[in-house]
Amino acid sequence: MKRALKVEGTNTELEFSKITAIGVERQFLHFDRLNDGTWRLTYSKNFLTDFTVVQAITLIGLEEKIPKGMKDVSWSLVGADITLPLSKIIPLDSEIQMIHFDCDSLGNWKMLYTKSTLPGLVGWKGLTVIRED
Repeated sequence: MKRALKVEGTNTELEFSKITAIGVERQFLHFDRLNDGTWRLTYSKNFLTDFTVVQAITLIGLEEKIPKGMKDVSWSLVGADITLPLSKIIPLDSEIQMIHFDCDSLGNWKMLYTKSTLPGLVGWKGLTVIRED
């Protein structure tokens, strides 16, 4: 069974070798590249009870440029009917490949990603979930 994320607008697929739901109070959704080249998805059950319903992850409000204020930018888990505002998007210069969505104690969501994983976000169409038997 193949489980992966397709980075829309590119030929890149992030194939999962591990998917883990963790029962913690903090809310998050993390994609991390492992040493063998596959990806690990870790998320909190407090945020999302079942990742199998997610069809895609999209960013809303970045179609043409990254706005100075983040008030009109949000992210969505298509299929799970979850859309949340993003307070920050933080690109990182690192060899480690990752995409993280984290919620702080005040309920503010931020996205952290490495530029080696997503070279640019403007016009980014999102991540589509691939499930093949």
